[in-house]
Amino acid sequence: LHALAQLGQLLHRDGGGTRPVWVNTVTLGHDLVENISGYLEVTSAAGDGPHVATFDFGVAWKQDANTQFDLGANLGVSRTAPDLQLFTGVSRRF
Repeated sequence: LHALAQLGQLLHRDGGGTRPVWVNTVTLGHDLVENISGYLEVTSAAGDGPHVATFDFGVAWKQDANTQFDLGANLGVSRTAPDLQLFTGVSRRF
């Protein structure tokens, strides 16, 4: 179980500077089988703009000690969040 509270800045969509944003996440991760883990996460971002909340989930496959592949989805919970965002990723330690 992991929780994060963060104050940051986002660029305005029209390119006119930045705006403050308060981000909160709660994440639950667990090993599913050898070298594969999964997670569930709830995120919330609020500030000088619309509130965005998502429910996220994904899996990670650790190919070796230095390489990991990720696959997941973010589901919009609030009206302003995108309905669905799919993602993949690769992490490599050098």
